[in-house]
Amino acid sequence: MAQSSPHTAPSPRRAEERGFGPTTREPLKILLLEDDPNDEIIIRHCLKQSRHFDCDVTSCNQIADARHLLATSLFDVLVLDFWVNAEDSLSLLARGADAPALPPSVVVSSLDMTDIQAQSLSAGALAYLHKNDVSASALDATLRTLLHTRSRENQLRQALESRSNAAEKARDEATGMAKQVISTLNAVTGLAETLSLLARSDKSRDKTGTYTALIRDSSDKLINSLQQRISGGTQPELFHNLRYGKACVIDIVESAVHFMEARCEAKHQDIDIVATVDRLEAEFDPQALRQALVDLIDNAHKFSPAGAPIRVTVDDEAEAIRITVVDQGVGMQDDALQQIFALPLGVDAPEGGLQVARNIMAMHGGTCEVESFPAWGTTVVLTLPRRRPTLN
Repeated sequence: MAQSSPHTAPSPRRAEERGFGPTTREPLKILLLEDDPNDEIIIRHCLKQSRHFDCDVTSCNQIADARHLLATSLFDVLVLDFWVNAEDSLSLLARGADAPALPPSVVVSSLDMTDIQAQSLSAGALAYLHKNDVSASALDATLRTLLHTRSRENQLRQALESRSNAAEKARDEATGMAKQVISTLNAVTGLAETLSLLARSDKSRDKTGTYTALIRDSSDKLINSLQQRISGGTQPELFHNLRYGKACVIDIVESAVHFMEARCEAKHQDIDIVATVDRLEAEFDPQALRQALVDLIDNAHKFSPAGAPIRVTVDDEAEAIRITVVDQGVGMQDDALQQIFALPLGVDAPEGGLQVARNIMAMHGGTCEVESFPAWGTTVVLTLPRRRPTLN
C-alpha cells in the first residue's frame, strides 16, 4: 500500500478535526446588489467560500428591487455596488424615521475615486472594499468585523435605553415624593393659619392643643417619608401607616374648611359647615382625614363656578360618622367615575381628590361614595367608623 509523503497536506476534514478550522459555520442571510453579472458571480463565490459563515445570498441588479426586498424580507448583511446602472446606490442607506432598520452594510466599488470610501461610510455603511481587494478571506474578515461592530452598537443602544428608563423612573419617583412633600407642607401651613385665626378668637383655649398635635403629626409624616427616601426604600405612601388617636371629627372638618377659605373667597364661594351636634369623637388618623377633606373641598372649589356655594355636613350615625361634601359644580360623567373607582386601592388617579379620599377611608374601614351629575354638581359621602378597625 502506498504511503503518504510526510509533507502531504492534510485533507480539509482532517484539518478541522485537528482544530485548524471551524467545524460549524454561522448561517448568514445576505442581500447582494450588483449590476455586473461577472462581479456578481465573483462576489457570490467568495461569500460561499467563507470559513466562518454559511452565506445564503439573494442577488438583484436594480435599486428598486433591493428596496422592495429590504422592505419584505429580513437580511443579516447588505452588500451593494457603489454604482448600479449609473445610479448612486447609497440612496438605499438613506432611511426615514419610520422605515425598518437596515442590516449592516458593505459597499464595494471598482472606482478609484478617493472619496468613495468616505461617502460610503458617511452614508451609513459600516465597511468598504475595492473590488480589486475582494476575496473570500477579505470578505470573511469584513463580515466578522461588521457583525461585531453592529453587536457592540446594539449593546450600547440597550445600555443607553436602560439608563434612560432608569432616569425616567427616578424622575417619576422624585415627582411622587415632591407631591407628597407639597401635600404635607400644605397641611402644616393650613394648620398654622388655623392656629393664627384661633389665636384671635375665643376658641383658642379649646382648639390650640388639637391643632398643635396635628402640626406635629404632619411634620412627623414628612420626616418619615424623607428618611425612607434617603435610606433607599421604595416610594413611601403618605398614609400607609395610619396613626390612630381619639379626636373630634368636627374639629378636623373646621380645620380643612379654614384651610380652603381663602382660596374659595377669591371665587366668592361660601363654605358652610352643618353639624347636628357640637362634638363627635372617634378613633382615626386626624391628619389623614383632614387631607381627604382638603382634597375634596379643593375639587369642589376648582370645578365649581364663581359664587357657587360649598356645603360640608357632619352627621352622627351611632357606630359611624357621615361627612358629606356637596358642590354645585360641573359634575362628572358616569364613565369618568367608574374609571376612577376601578383603580385598585392604594393607587391615586390623576384627578387626585376622590381616589385619595377613597384610599384613606378604606384604610379606616370606612367608605367613600360619590353621586354626580353633569352641570348639577357632585356629592361625596364619607363614612368613618367610630372605632379603629380590628382583625376581628
